Amino acid sequence: MKIRIKHILRCYQSGMSIRSISSSLLISRNTVKRYIHIYEDMGIELERLLKMDGQHLHELFCVNIDNESSGSAEYKYLQGRIPEYVKRLKSRGTTRRSLYEEYLKERPGGYSYCSFCLYLRREKEIRLPVGRIDHIAGDQMYVDFAGDRLYLSDENTGDKVPVEVFAAILPCSQITYYEAVPSQKKEYLIQACENAFHYFGGVPNAIVPDNLKSAVTKPGGIEPVINDDFAAFADHYGCVVFPARVRKPKDKALVENAVRLLYREVYSKMTGLKFNDLEALNIEIMKHTDALNSRKMYNRNYSRRERFLEVEKDRLHTLPATKFISKSRKTATVMRNSYVSLNNHYYSVPKEYIGHTVDLLYDADTIEIYYKFRHITTHRRDDTPFTYSEKASHKLPGVLHEYRSWMDDIYNKAREIDTTVEEYIKIVAVAKKYPIQAVRSADGILRLAERFGHDRTVLACQIAMESNMLGYNELESILVNREDEKYHVQMEGQAPELTPRHRNLRGKDYFNSKNIDKNDR
Repeated sequence: MKIRIKHILRCYQSGMSIRSISSSLLISRNTVKRYIHIYEDMGIELERLLKMDGQHLHELFCVNIDNESSGSAEYKYLQGRIPEYVKRLKSRGTTRRSLYEEYLKERPGGYSYCSFCLYLRREKEIRLPVGRIDHIAGDQMYVDFAGDRLYLSDENTGDKVPVEVFAAILPCSQITYYEAVPSQKKEYLIQACENAFHYFGGVPNAIVPDNLKSAVTKPGGIEPVINDDFAAFADHYGCVVFPARVRKPKDKALVENAVRLLYREVYSKMTGLKFNDLEALNIEIMKHTDALNSRKMYNRNYSRRERFLEVEKDRLHTLPATKFISKSRKTATVMRNSYVSLNNHYYSVPKEYIGHTVDLLYDADTIEIYYKFRHITTHRRDDTPFTYSEKASHKLPGVLHEYRSWMDDIYNKAREIDTTVEEYIKIVAVAKKYPIQAVRSADGILRLAERFGHDRTVLACQIAMESNMLGYNELESILVNREDEKYHVQMEGQAPELTPRHRNLRGKDYFNSKNIDKNDR
């Protein structure tokens, strides 16, 4: 009969007596006592043992050492050398087979290869020191993304759109937080961590990511290099980023457990459900997250939330008054008029940088401009399209600087005609790129308004923008060919009259008449 070792250990850990275990599992008391004795002698954590496969566990518990005489020369010889063998197994090129062959040369009548390996494995499991990890309340927040994605359903096409699922856990209380985000990009990681802080109602001392690319620029080593924006986010909230060590699974065991709980407690309960947007999906995720945190933990008389409120919440740092504002980056070339463009708004830089590539670091309030990591200037953010932000020290002499004044004058005149004309001229100015060319085209468009009238020019500008016809020649062609008038008639719901009416002309009604002569047919 195969002994149910895991059942025995679970029952013993839960506080059941040997008599009760024996009675429940129909196993003799002596057998139960023997396995508990082996377990206590091992000093291996129960969680580690329960994760082992059945074969490994059976081998570990069922090596019949008790049958070996303590005075056996063979047993004493092997036991005296096993620690050395275990140590040598760490060396490259050393295998169990090579060690066994070495052992047989010295002891030809010794143990079989199978028994030799069993003794090695048991020694390795028992001797491996495992320290208990005491998690300090409010100290760390482990974060990671689930390996398996969830999917949104596109309302128009029905296509499946993949989304990532973020997981965070405070290890002391084991309270968890889950959130679906569009991707693992830096901005979404920051957003999810921030939302986790607000869900917990405070900030831990450290964020522990599993060397996520969006958080860690250079993993490994004594001091991993943290992504600048993620580091700035942590600094804003008064904590640090402390990545898990590479190839150190114990550093991230709890967050991996949180991901397993995510699959079991959230994913499994959303099977068959469809969501068209992230908001609806996250509402459902939060429902199951709250249920998980409120339910009693296994073999505990309290829930994660109760534990959190009792020992951890008050140890978290207070949330700052404002949320973190992430800065975005963009590369731009300084134009010949000494301006750079961001969202169709223009910001001045010193004239010596004309033609050079610069970096724009910006948020909702300010724009910082750098050249080769050297700060050039800072502007207040302005999203008004086709307008200029300048500093007196950046003004250029001569024609290039006068361009702005010319264009401002043209824009004002265009606005007096109609805002549609102003908008069209601004688009043309961007399309032309070269300042003087833009001035000439814009000035020509104003003359077209004088030549063909304001109403026709407004409509022609509208047609040109819809057709992406940008320039003086294009607009003139529309007006000369009277495309604006044809467009107007169509917009009125009438077919255009291409031929003038005349009493001698026979229309469709004539040809539909029953009195038509055969010669006319």
